[in-house]
Amino acid sequence: MNLNENKVFNIVISYIRKHNKRVYHPKTLTETLRCLDERATFFENIYGIEGIVWILEVIYFDSLEKNLSVNEVVMDTFVISDKNQQVEFIVDPTGINRLTKKEVYNIAVCYMNKHKIKHEPEILLETLSHLDERVIFYEGFFNIEGNAWILEVISPNPFAKNENATTTYVIQEKTKTVEILIDGNGFRMYH
Repeated sequence: MNLNENKVFNIVISYIRKHNKRVYHPKTLTETLRCLDERATFFENIYGIEGIVWILEVIYFDSLEKNLSVNEVVMDTFVISDKNQQVEFIVDPTGINRLTKKEVYNIAVCYMNKHKIKHEPEILLETLSHLDERVIFYEGFFNIEGNAWILEVISPNPFAKNENATTTYVIQEKTKTVEILIDGNGFRMYH
């Protein structure tokens, strides 16, 4: 086991600062830290993640403002891979699981096939083997309603030798579809 409760907490705090647009009240973070032995638990092979998986529950800010009872408290549940030492996804407070990185990849590949977007098989295999670096979750993304996932596919640039081109697939979590496709220059692509 690589992680412990304190390391899991620090990974979640780092993730919140970098990706999360929700506001977590300092009191809730302090309370989470104080009760880590109750809020952080680990399991083996759950949520489709192999190995040890940590779960950390953090109370969402609105629940403090509304003075909800303990049974009504809204929590975000962060799912952290012990092996990768990062937040893999967040279980929605409504209990709906977020997409996995593999599901994001599969949605993008289906889109590629449907719209006849060609990537060399080696590129797709390389992307698949580096999902931790190539897939990012956002609670908000330009012109996307709700949560979004980004998958970057890096391939050789056909116009510049020794350079790579990145194609970015933006997937809306709710509909599980590619909504935006961005080329290596940052321009939206249409198919």
